[in-house]
Amino acid sequence: MKLSNAQIEQYEQDGLLIVGDLFTEPEIALLRDEAERMGTPQRQTPGANVYEKKSGKIRQAYGSEQDSEAWDIAYRLPRILEPVQQLLGEQVYLWHSRIIFKLAHVGEQWQWHQDFTSWHMDGAARGGVHDMISIMIMLDDTTPENGPVRFVPGSHLEEGAQEGGVLDWTYDFETTAYPVHTTLDEHIERMSRKRAVVECTGQAGTVVFFTAKTVHSSTDNISPRDRRIMYLVYNTIENKPAKMETRRPDVVTPYYLNENRNVLNLSDDEAFARLVEGRGLAA
Repeated sequence: MKLSNAQIEQYEQDGLLIVGDLFTEPEIALLRDEAERMGTPQRQTPGANVYEKKSGKIRQAYGSEQDSEAWDIAYRLPRILEPVQQLLGEQVYLWHSRIIFKLAHVGEQWQWHQDFTSWHMDGAARGGVHDMISIMIMLDDTTPENGPVRFVPGSHLEEGAQEGGVLDWTYDFETTAYPVHTTLDEHIERMSRKRAVVECTGQAGTVVFFTAKTVHSSTDNISPRDRRIMYLVYNTIENKPAKMETRRPDVVTPYYLNENRNVLNLSDDEAFARLVEGRGLAA
């Protein structure tokens, strides 16, 4: 899949691009089944999982491609990797992956933040539109009630005074089980007066491309339906840290630092289709 010039321009101006129907229902069913398996202590690397502070239910699962053939193929599919290569260049690797489980009734919020605040502390020098990118794949239908991700369009263009060019933040390790570099409310209020907040709802299979500095958040899941998403983060080889280490004071799992930093090649759509068929999920 190739992005159009209009899509590239929208991504660069807004800091996000929403594309529907990139995955079929059978493909999403396969990835959702794999996500369910990754969210248990029975996975091969259970130390990559993070659990909610209040309920103790699964919150995140890092590095699913290590334990899942389906996810190992999915993050390199042409429909994902070709747009990444268009925006960042051919020499990219997987910075990290994580499934975020916002389970019915217990899935907790994510405060307003810029991802690059953390990633700069992990060693990435730059977080511009052509340096790093996140891909969000909706594994469930997303509604206003089950905690959709919200974005402040254009926030990636705000040049903050903090290290890495990010906006002022406070390190919140009390609200949830995962510490977050939370962007100050004054910035959210100022930016949201310029551009209305975008709430990403839609059907499973919808994909969102967004930059490392685009401010985003999500609310608690107050509905009876799960809202699970996969985040795939890509970095350019030129922006690769020299060492695998972090300056974050509270890291809940080491698996968010992906040790495999080899340049990615496209995977095979046919191989992915065979996995779907092998599970009896083909339409």
